[in-house]
Amino acid sequence: MVIQHSNDFGSVERWGLSRGTTYASGDAERAGLRLEYAQDQSTNTDAANDRRNYAVSAYWDRRVSADWRWLANLDAMVSQSDQTSFRNGEFAEIILGYAYRPVDNDRTNGLISLTALHDLPGADQVNRDGNINGAKQQSVIANVSISHELSDTFTIGGKYGYRLRKMAERDSDDFTKSRTHLGIVRLDYHVVHNWDIMGEVRMNRFVETKTSQYGANLGVYRHFGDNLKAGLGYTWGKVSDDLRTIEGSREGVYFNILAKF
Repeated sequence: MVIQHSNDFGSVERWGLSRGTTYASGDAERAGLRLEYAQDQSTNTDAANDRRNYAVSAYWDRRVSADWRWLANLDAMVSQSDQTSFRNGEFAEIILGYAYRPVDNDRTNGLISLTALHDLPGADQVNRDGNINGAKQQSVIANVSISHELSDTFTIGGKYGYRLRKMAERDSDDFTKSRTHLGIVRLDYHVVHNWDIMGEVRMNRFVETKTSQYGANLGVYRHFGDNLKAGLGYTWGKVSDDLRTIEGSREGVYFNILAKF
């Protein structure tokens, strides 16, 4: 397919190829793979946007018993500029998880996951946080999360995370290593049939500086059927529940939509 678009550098013509395949064995195992290639070509004499892009996306889901399953996901992209290596970008994220999701009841659920993140954006590309000037990183993250219904009204949950990160400014290869612990305690209160109130207390512990950072989250959610809920809340502090972020959580009011399948 060929498309044409314009930006500050002029007009660019793009053509690409995409190929995907999926596999399924009933509810026992599912897998999918997609490969893509795209080439950008400037239609004027300015070759600032000339580049080659390679992308791969894959997933795997295998049930090992009625209550346990393996989960894996891969997203990767390499972008190569025809001008200079300073504009080259590399991104790869690999996630492997082992989930406990009972079929006879959903009172207790848990997930253990390991994430490897390689985020080295080029000069004109966004990083994992969506920041065009933000830092680059290479991180390995381990997470353990669990939730348990104490009653029909209250559900308690917790999460522990550990991150080993190497980070550098966008225009530098001087990486600095850091280690961070994340702890979260959460309580959900099921008010009436379609309404929930949730509260979280969060903490980051930074190993190298021996300092801690605290935050909290309070929200009200309404359920729409069995697979969708939307909520409004407020976040205090800069502690994010996602250790992949660099800038941390944004303090203030938020609106959130959650879906499950």
